[in-house]
Amino acid sequence: MDYEQRAEAHQQAMRTRGASVHRTCTRLTLSSAFLAGNVADFQEAIQQAPVISLKSFDRAPAQSTEEANARRQSMTIARRLFNAAASASTLVEHSRRAASLLTEDSARATWATIKQEDAVSAPIVQFVHGLRNYLVHVDTPPVFLRTAFDGNRSCVRIASNELLKWTKWSASARNFLAATQSIDIAQVMSAYLITSDGLCSRLLELLMVDRSKDLADFYTEIDRIDKSAAMEGLQRVHRVTRRFVEISGIDALARARQ
Repeated sequence: MDYEQRAEAHQQAMRTRGASVHRTCTRLTLSSAFLAGNVADFQEAIQQAPVISLKSFDRAPAQSTEEANARRQSMTIARRLFNAAASASTLVEHSRRAASLLTEDSARATWATIKQEDAVSAPIVQFVHGLRNYLVHVDTPPVFLRTAFDGNRSCVRIASNELLKWTKWSASARNFLAATQSIDIAQVMSAYLITSDGLCSRLLELLMVDRSKDLADFYTEIDRIDKSAAMEGLQRVHRVTRRFVEISGIDALARARQ
């Protein structure tokens, strides 16, 4: 098989149903990893923040070096919170796409049950999803520099009454906000991450079992193409197609070939 034949065979393989499932699994896994990284970055910024209370993004000249540094750190915290909230939204979209590829009624029923069992986390989940929309369409909560020590860790709290001025929160998110005077946003994002990681792992496993034949056919074809390839470039393609297995920790090939 020459180069052009290998390239054509690879393009055909990437148009199969198995390739579509594979791409969806990859996107879901990477979205989960991006969320984890952005939440970690956000938490790191909080730990590095000075213990000070100021209006966020005050345009007046800073009165001291400490105040200027605090404002820069405030911007970093705001930016990283936005990244975390945005990646949560992306993960939701990729999860919906993955769930839409479930073909067996039993698999769909299992996924519905999994989501129902996790309903206890719904208020936090709904709040994080709403927070992304708030940050994009409304405002940046004016509390990022209200950094204080909570036990042995620093934290950033968002005043609930400020957020409740927005009228487009879901009922679940609004109840969550109304139940407390302020939100420890890092703690909320950590709880959301734990919930989303568990759901994504179970959805990914469910999808790979449900579409195991399509995946097996796709991986078999990729193996056939790679074995005939003498070029390192196509060997790299092979490794890339398997990358999500390493990230997710799930042996997709073993499951697909059962």
